[in-house]
Amino acid sequence: FSFPSPRVGFLRLGNGSIEQTTDGGETFSRRTGIPGTAASSGGGGMVGTDIHFLTATAGIAIVSDPNSGASAAYMTPDAGVSWSPVALPAGAHVTSLHFVDANNAYAIGPNTLLRSTDGGEKWQAEPIAAGNSFNSIDCSTATNCLLTVTGGNQLVETADGGATDTVKTTSSSLIYGAAYANASQIVAVGASGATVLSNDGGATFTPASSDIGGQYSRLRLGPGGMLLAPGANGDMAISTTAGQTWQVISTQTSQELVDVAFATPALGYALDAKGGLQRTSNGGASW
Repeated sequence: FSFPSPRVGFLRLGNGSIEQTTDGGETFSRRTGIPGTAASSGGGGMVGTDIHFLTATAGIAIVSDPNSGASAAYMTPDAGVSWSPVALPAGAHVTSLHFVDANNAYAIGPNTLLRSTDGGEKWQAEPIAAGNSFNSIDCSTATNCLLTVTGGNQLVETADGGATDTVKTTSSSLIYGAAYANASQIVAVGASGATVLSNDGGATFTPASSDIGGQYSRLRLGPGGMLLAPGANGDMAISTTAGQTWQVISTQTSQELVDVAFATPALGYALDAKGGLQRTSNGGASW
């Protein structure tokens, strides 16, 4: 999902299809498939990896080779009607995009940390990617960022946009997602619902929750300060207390949830690994 406004949003599917909504997710319409994918007019074996829209019309999409992991990027100026290629550094294997603001952005993946300072038109590789397979990234400023690795055993901090880093182990459990609440407060989550907090910008961390069970791979900020963590077996963990306590909600699937998004505390969507899309209008009580 990528929502540049409460009403306008885009959904990227695995086959490269792009769906647009202009009514907050009530209805969706098909846009032009990303080049090189099965959904494009020319076809292809690439799969959709991630999208981000800066405005209701301007966005960027990442596609990857399912065998080699090699990635390509395309930008659209007209809400997905047309796409033009964007050059990525050689060897880029992008699994996720993160935009700090309209100009500063990062792309992460195995041995990949790319940085853009012009809204995604140009990308450069950063040194700390070597030997790391990054799982998530969040930033408090254009250059100060916190990354997790797919192994879950480290948090990687950089204060200079990826030129140098500081590596930390913060929990006896594996940590897969981390995010800034503000410049000094950090929440990180991982295996078996492990949650750790920092109130000093990452200098120190303390555990913040007991084992809530399950495995969670992402951390999303929802409306009103909600924290959302999609997980395995169709489970989603929700916190309305800045990560101090969590409630586990089951959706109507046994598949892994790959992403969740809430427009309001009551209205939300959950996307599973097989492309199943579910909607709740009562905060997850039913789907």
